Amino acid sequence: MPRSFLRAVLWTALLNQVACLNPTGLCWKDEHCAPATCDRQTHHCRDGAGDGGSGDLGAACTQAAGTAQRLVVTFTAAPVPASGDHFGAALAMLGDTLFVGAPRHQSVALTTGGVYAISGLSGTTGVAQALLGPATPKGGEFMGLTLATAADILLAGPDLTQGGSQEVVHLFHKSAGVWGSGQAIKVASLMGFGSALAYDGTGPAFIGAPANIDVASTQGAVYPLDVTTGTLQSPVYAKAGQASGRFGAMLALTPSTLLVAAPSENIGQAKAGAVYTVARSPLGLGAEAPYGPMPAKANAQFGTAMAIVGNTLLVGSGIGSMTNSAYFFQRASATAPFTFQATLSSPAPSPGYFGFTVALLSETVAAIGDTGVDTGLGAVYLYDLTQPDATLGRRLIQTVVAADRPANADFSLALAAGGSTLFVGAPSAPPAGAVYVISCQ
Repeated sequence: MPRSFLRAVLWTALLNQVACLNPTGLCWKDEHCAPATCDRQTHHCRDGAGDGGSGDLGAACTQAAGTAQRLVVTFTAAPVPASGDHFGAALAMLGDTLFVGAPRHQSVALTTGGVYAISGLSGTTGVAQALLGPATPKGGEFMGLTLATAADILLAGPDLTQGGSQEVVHLFHKSAGVWGSGQAIKVASLMGFGSALAYDGTGPAFIGAPANIDVASTQGAVYPLDVTTGTLQSPVYAKAGQASGRFGAMLALTPSTLLVAAPSENIGQAKAGAVYTVARSPLGLGAEAPYGPMPAKANAQFGTAMAIVGNTLLVGSGIGSMTNSAYFFQRASATAPFTFQATLSSPAPSPGYFGFTVALLSETVAAIGDTGVDTGLGAVYLYDLTQPDATLGRRLIQTVVAADRPANADFSLALAAGGSTLFVGAPSAPPAGAVYVISCQ
């Protein structure tokens, strides 16, 4: 059994799927669009308004190299990751800064976890400017398996696969160019608190707790968080949620809607999974469930991963589902509902965990990870969502593997898109974990 299966539980969140402001608050610098044509929720140019770079909402990616190179990081103001730190377990972009989770990092001989802030990204190089960790190390935080960031705010959640995890989410603020000490956000234990995080710079952040027991069942909940005060607000539940449905296992945001996955719900079939919608303004306290795998598939665990860019939604399936699918939705406008377009399939003869992680480089380019394919070597698959394919659902642009091919590295356990670049986490790559770089042209 591949080690990635043992390490990743079904509530693991990817974390690559949050908005990425650049320092000016406008669009990605490689898109070159005027401020008036920048979508401030996705931070990409609207519908081809930029220069046609692959980060543009309406742009295409026609090619990418078949191998991903390691990101070579210079550690000037942060310690070099140590063996077993799981550097690369989670990834998130804020402008030109890449955050990299290392949930098994040790501080003062305690396993606290940590998050590296890497800037100066150029090709396959970068500089670690800081290592963020708990303000008061206690051990057992395992911080850094889930991340969300926008507007000089960073949230970091725990690695809940580790026994004794304290289920604490840490909230960091950046002021005058410096990240401050983290504030610990915590509720009752045994809730899966911090399994998923979402924030786009507007209103509260959201924290998933898919094992929440406050309503006499384990249907799960989502907690809004006031990022200014660090105060939790009344939780959101599914209106007709099911026990053990894991509501809150994955989160995603549009300007008007919070999307909440419940991948273990029996919607049409046993554990087919569902994605609920919650109005953001005013915030609804009950969620509707209009999205599910098309058609419903038993054990699909729809919603283990999600990514949104503009009017495109990509939903992945669970690591234990073995359905090896991801689901592509689109909407006609920002106020219209998403409608199902295609099921994306793996080109591999024997897929591993295809669809457990997903990302969108643009409205038209999807990235889907599979940590278990090729006897644990892993791969990332890039798809052109504008071109149908009778076998795979949409045209495969490229299959990308790690250039140095480390075995059982959990390559693609985390994905984060930044402009025309996709960063890929491989937290079990020797010696301390690694991040790889894919450039889409």
